[in-house]
Amino acid sequence: MALGSEAQEWNARQARAGEYYATEGRALRDIERELREMFTAGCRGEALWGAGMTTPTDSFHVVANCGNCSKADSVAVSAGSYREWKNGGDIAWVFRALSPQQRDILIGADTSRPMPYYLCQVCWDLTFEEGEEE
Repeated sequence: MALGSEAQEWNARQARAGEYYATEGRALRDIERELREMFTAGCRGEALWGAGMTTPTDSFHVVANCGNCSKADSVAVSAGSYREWKNGGDIAWVFRALSPQQRDILIGADTSRPMPYYLCQVCWDLTFEEGEEE
């Protein structure tokens, strides 16, 4: 028995939907696996995957050390927002709830950048205060 055109269209839509969801699920699993590998590897000064964290919606602390005085500053961020930023999102938009100083911690701790460098607030103020007086 031959299927009518509506049944054939419905079957085709169902097949495309199945392919889409299978691909989306696979992509999300790959992203989660990559995040877990990155955080469990203990990226130097970047982000530490906390005990008991099981999903990319959990939060973690990003730590940056001041290049001048070696003071360690940290900020807590959600893994999902961090992933969005690392995938090319604008840091000011993705982390709009954070202060500029907290976003500087993220940038300074990002060892994937060509020259990661961070100055704590005190060293930042001293550096630019000295420059303005000259």
